[in-house]
Amino acid sequence: MKLRKLASLVLYCAALGVSPLASAEPPAAGEPAEAAPRSGELNYRSTGQRQPQLTQLPDGGQQILLSCLLSRPGQIQRYAVNCPGTKRIDVKVADCCIPGDHWQVKVKSWDFKPNTAVATSPGGDGDYSAPASVFTYSSSRDMNALIECSYLHGVNIFPAESFLLVESSGGACSVTDVGITEEIDRSP
Repeated sequence: MKLRKLASLVLYCAALGVSPLASAEPPAAGEPAEAAPRSGELNYRSTGQRQPQLTQLPDGGQQILLSCLLSRPGQIQRYAVNCPGTKRIDVKVADCCIPGDHWQVKVKSWDFKPNTAVATSPGGDGDYSAPASVFTYSSSRDMNALIECSYLHGVNIFPAESFLLVESSGGACSVTDVGITEEIDRSP
């Protein structure tokens, strides 16, 4: 009886043009297999390397490199950003240290037309996401925003770190570390 059901399944799937059985094939010769993290490998940098780094751009804008270090899933790292004379900021996120982690950055701007932008990292070590861009519609052209960084999924080795690259087109920005909270992130 089981053989008859299996034969019927194979014929039915063949008629539909699909394979009735799934098979896992090893990587072809010359193709790298996905590397598992080595035992004892750290998923974060040393404390001295996590200090904010500021770069002035030739067009008068600024780049600020921030760190997002979380101890476990379900945490959110927040930064408050103030950029006088800026109408827009872009924030990108990239995985640090062990490839395979996926991170999310959410940027919120509040004025009379509040807006939110979300981006996720592609998972490669140092590969930045597309920018999460927020705008201010205030006549003062002062950008006040909140940046939130959270861990989505990946190799699950904690503590884990990601990079946040903040880019502004206007004057000097100031960044305040608002801290880490324990909560489930709800996008946007």
